[in-house]
Amino acid sequence: MTCSLISVVFGITTSYSSFSTRSAISNLSTHLCNAALTVAAPPSSARKGIPELKFGTIICFQEEERKQQQLLGLTHGKKTQENLLDRVALEVQNKREGNRESTALVRALTWACRYVRKPQDVEALVAGLELPLPIFTRTIQKLGIEGKPMAALVVFEWLQTSGGKQPNVYTYNSLLGALKTNGRWENAERVYHEMQEAGVNPDIVTQNTLISMYEQQGAYTYALNIYKNLKSLGLRPSLYTVRNVIKILERKGDIETALDVFGDFKQLCRRVEDGRGKKGNNNSNNQLAAIESRRYAEQKEQLEIMVRRMCFKKISELLARDSNRDEVIRLWSKIKSKQVQLSRNFYEKLVRACGDGEEDHKFVKLLYLNMRKQEIPISVSLCNHVIKTLILGKMWWAALEVFEHMVQVGPPPNFYTHKLMLSQFRVLLNSARTRKIWKWALQLLDKMIQRGVEPDRFSWNAALIACSKAGEMDAAIIVFKRMIEWGQRPGVLSYGALLSALEKSNHFAGARMVWEHMKNMGVKPNVFAYTTMISACGRGGSYGVAMQLLEEMRADGIQPTLITYNALITACARAGDGERALDVIQQMNAAKLQPDATTYAQLIEAMANEGRWKLAAETYETMQKLNLQPPAYAYEAVLRVCKANNIPLPSTVVESKQIC
Repeated sequence: MTCSLISVVFGITTSYSSFSTRSAISNLSTHLCNAALTVAAPPSSARKGIPELKFGTIICFQEEERKQQQLLGLTHGKKTQENLLDRVALEVQNKREGNRESTALVRALTWACRYVRKPQDVEALVAGLELPLPIFTRTIQKLGIEGKPMAALVVFEWLQTSGGKQPNVYTYNSLLGALKTNGRWENAERVYHEMQEAGVNPDIVTQNTLISMYEQQGAYTYALNIYKNLKSLGLRPSLYTVRNVIKILERKGDIETALDVFGDFKQLCRRVEDGRGKKGNNNSNNQLAAIESRRYAEQKEQLEIMVRRMCFKKISELLARDSNRDEVIRLWSKIKSKQVQLSRNFYEKLVRACGDGEEDHKFVKLLYLNMRKQEIPISVSLCNHVIKTLILGKMWWAALEVFEHMVQVGPPPNFYTHKLMLSQFRVLLNSARTRKIWKWALQLLDKMIQRGVEPDRFSWNAALIACSKAGEMDAAIIVFKRMIEWGQRPGVLSYGALLSALEKSNHFAGARMVWEHMKNMGVKPNVFAYTTMISACGRGGSYGVAMQLLEEMRADGIQPTLITYNALITACARAGDGERALDVIQQMNAAKLQPDATTYAQLIEAMANEGRWKLAAETYETMQKLNLQPPAYAYEAVLRVCKANNIPLPSTVVESKQIC
């Protein structure tokens, strides 16, 4: 009975002569390593001490271990072979759907080997049972998972001494994994050396275990050396290998080397895929090829996610520092060269992380152009952020390029986009105004209108002032007219700029018309408008109008400035009214305004035009005493009036001219 039972159960013969009726189990079957394992169950009357379980009941080994031991009447400690067989029966009966056929036996053997202390204990458990090596290999692995590394080591030592079952590379890997998982690093190193001495060639799983073990200990150099030696051993790194190496390099802060490792792995995967394609589509290998293809795809996707996270973290750290953005750009170039697949979310997070640094515009522009090149959808808010960052970086034309992309390709600009662009055009127009580049100002206005950005009063005024400073009367009149056509009401600044352009062009009649139009429109002149109009009157020979404007200015509560008085004295000089010019000087003194070189020079001109050579010469000497450099036309005026009156040029004037 006993021999036939064991033969049926394990497919072997045994020397045992008797077994307990407890081992006679029927109606339970499993297949172990292509050999049938059939166990017959006895009647319920023969199952002493074991309650009958309903069919389909599944008892989780990890969670219900205590209950099962109570049902079997067992306690912790050394187990017997009879206990093992009972456990096998229980595990087979409660086998889960989808488990391997050998899972029940592996669980039972793991349970029985938990408390073994020496190889003899293992021998007592499996004596006469010809179990294949993979069963022990998996048992060693599960003992490590359950936190029993020393029991796993005992099972391994029994395999070494059993004679018939010498450990192979898979067995060594299971033991190394069990020791590594439980922090028995010294034991793991000893086992690895024994593996080499036994002539068992390590595979990639062995190297992965060692890399992970050294990584846990912080011995990064040892782990990286193992990775570097893989090629010399003829081994190909797996996802697990590359992932651990990249983690180590990230902790060391060597992101660029980590990207090199990632790039090498991608090339390796590509070669594997190419080689698989060259083998053709053999029907017998189709299923295997499909599984392998999915596995490589999953590996690359997992690794891509990990590398993206690493790159984003590093770039975010660099952006958070107040440092040069060249380092960020160099890292970005490395990422692109290694063909890291970057998602839309990745780009958006990086773009929004920029904006606070002085040089963020460099990186933002690079990100934006990459998104456009790869045709990654871009939201309006992201484009607005890019424009804002470029404007802060004074990259005006790059910001305008982004806006033009939005108009031509999309997404359509919104109100905030137009507001940003209006502020940008303001800066550009202000620059054109400052540099007197009036043609550029007109081009900017045209571009604003073409791109749908409606110029505001500031924009029109900037263009008007640019034309005014350049003395371009016709251009200023055109801008003023277009301003009104676009529904913008001119203000005092607009009128002042147009008056200035007319004054520089000696167009007194036009200035007079603009002045009257300004007053009719209810625009109150400011000090600049009054000064410009007084100067225009002086240029136009309307001395009386200029003096009248001075009175109106004071009546409006506007105090004349030094420039206003200079314009008035210039008008007096052109009118040849030296007496009135002196009166203006007294008004300046009363207003506590200090005359400058222009004031004295125009006074000399006024005296000379009136023929008062003595006052002209005295004023010239006064300028010298005040260390004011007389302009050439002042000297010429003194020389002219003295010559007209047959008076020799005063010696002080001659000496000062020689000194100059």
